[in-house]
Amino acid sequence: MAKTAKTKDGDTLLAAVHADPASDAARLVYADWLTEQGDPRGEFIALQFARLERGLDATNAKRERALAHRHWKAWAGPLAPHLQRMGTRFERGFLARCALSPLTGPKCAALLGRDEWSTVERLGLSGRFGEKDDAVRLVTHPVMRALRHVAGLDARRMAELASQATPLALESVAFEWVADTPTEVARRIAEACALPNVRHLGVCAKIWARPFNPVGELRWVFDSPLFARIETLRIAHVGPLPALLAALEPKSALREIEIVDLWDVALHGESTGHHVRFERGSDGRFSRVHVRWPEIDEIAEWVVDKLRALLEELPPDGPTSLHVVLPAKATVSIELGRTLARFSRLEESEVTNAAPREARGLVGA
Repeated sequence: MAKTAKTKDGDTLLAAVHADPASDAARLVYADWLTEQGDPRGEFIALQFARLERGLDATNAKRERALAHRHWKAWAGPLAPHLQRMGTRFERGFLARCALSPLTGPKCAALLGRDEWSTVERLGLSGRFGEKDDAVRLVTHPVMRALRHVAGLDARRMAELASQATPLALESVAFEWVADTPTEVARRIAEACALPNVRHLGVCAKIWARPFNPVGELRWVFDSPLFARIETLRIAHVGPLPALLAALEPKSALREIEIVDLWDVALHGESTGHHVRFERGSDGRFSRVHVRWPEIDEIAEWVVDKLRALLEELPPDGPTSLHVVLPAKATVSIELGRTLARFSRLEESEVTNAAPREARGLVGA
């Protein structure tokens, strides 16, 4: 069946968004056209822009979530069956963040080059994706023109990306490291010739049978040309914190270290679970500490005990600033207060409870 003139107009406007995903104007023009056709995606795009510009009241936020839940699969097109729902986000009306489920065989090839990828800024690769080169082919495909953050790479695929002939626009990468990583693979990652813009690095050490010492075992990363320009490090499966902080304080470009859940850093390159963030203070040390636990089902007292154990790892002359956000039902114990009292340089501290978490759905942050 031949396309109508209106459909062709819509296809042209959508193609303009895919060709220049950074353009707000192209998205808003397309939203106007969709609204004229009675397509709910026009309203959704408008709501997401309104969220960015001035925020949404409760009624409009609820409407935004409802539209996303009802239509996200249609808007993600052929990518939808292969996306993990939890990691899927729309921003400015289009798919912006997603995590792929493991895929093998011809399904991988069918996804390469799809226009729906053009607006994706963050991509997580979960488990196996195709044959040996399919993940790299996906990430480096010309259609991935908005892509800036990739997580879930194994060391070999990280090395392939790092040694591409043409520099990539990526700003953030997260990869999984194992103890028997070949020397040549480590060398290509360390040099990172194709990653001149990367300033944010995530490392997930897949070591289960023994304690993990990041200071020794990741020395090749910390002393590499790549790490010399890293500003934010997110790392999972960490051993003693004082040794890690002391080893990284001389790295002048590094501003922030975040200790996160293993699953978070591997798949998303960012923390969606509990995390501890160390920021460099005016004293040049990582003395500003932020701790946050999400709303979880475990007993609240367990969370406080876990927090105490974590803080007791830090030296008494460590933190100058400490901010803690606990789950809504957790209470501050006397023992936690005593733990805080041992920090001799602490200038400011705050322990609060998070508000009950709102179900946000498949929408922008």
